[in-house]
Amino acid sequence: MEGSKECECGSTQYGYYADAAIVYICYKCGKFDIDGFSKKIQDYFAEEPKLILQLIQDGFLHPLDNSIPEYDV
Repeated sequence: MEGSKECECGSTQYGYYADAAIVYICYKCGKFDIDGFSKKIQDYFAEEPKLILQLIQDGFLHPLDNSIPEYDV
C-alpha cells in the first residue's frame, strides 16, 4: 500500500492505518478516502471529518509512510 496518492485537487492525500482500515486525507482541500472501516464509522467520518484528524493526533491512526507529516488539531 502506498503512503500517499494524488488528490483530485492536485495536491497529495496522505495515508494512515489502524488494523486493516486505511484512510487517505488531503490537508489542502480536506477530501478523504477510507477503506476497511464499518459503514457506521464511515458515516461518522462523513458527518464529522475532524474525527479523522483527532484520531491521527491521538495516535489511533498511524502513517503508512514515516515521511507523512504529523497533524496537530
